[in-house]
Amino acid sequence: MSSSLSEDDDVNLEAKREAKRLLRNRLITLYLKGSYTKQVNTYAWSIKDSIFIEELLKGPSVTCYELMRMEKNSFINLCQKFREKKWILDSKHVIVEEKMAMFLMTVSHNLRNRVVRNRFKYSTQTVHKCFHEVLAAMMKFSKEMITPPSFNGNCNGISNHRLRYVVVGWEGIAHDSRVLTETIRTPSHNFPMPPDGNNV
Repeated sequence: MSSSLSEDDDVNLEAKREAKRLLRNRLITLYLKGSYTKQVNTYAWSIKDSIFIEELLKGPSVTCYELMRMEKNSFINLCQKFREKKWILDSKHVIVEEKMAMFLMTVSHNLRNRVVRNRFKYSTQTVHKCFHEVLAAMMKFSKEMITPPSFNGNCNGISNHRLRYVVVGWEGIAHDSRVLTETIRTPSHNFPMPPDGNNV
């Protein structure tokens, strides 16, 4: 009788192991199917995905301003200028307007790449690459738009209400005098100084 109990225990133990194995395999299959489906739905790209940009440009100007802090006409002109200068080009899947919108939305609202990824349906790596591509183009653009001051005897610091120098990277709580002092002390910033002997 003890041998029949032992055989029953072995059969029950083996049945339990088989049930666990089947359950584990089924759960893994369901998990992988779910993850794969989510990934395909999240990153699948088609021409229709630029509908967001199309709706943005055809919609009310206030929407464009709320999302990118830029008027619709300014956005269109900026994209056109960057395309003409060949600072940003359409890639196989991402057009210039999408790249610019990703950048402006990120900067305007301090968005994370994952949030932008969900809005534009691209991978986080693509969003990162587009952001840095536009950032490099903005650096070129800034050299064209921010002119160095001309020290011509009657300069009072602000000339014709035009921006003359920009320093980025400081926290908002930093005092202006500290930013100015550090900028002047750091040669790599190339802060424009008046020539010697100029009474400014």
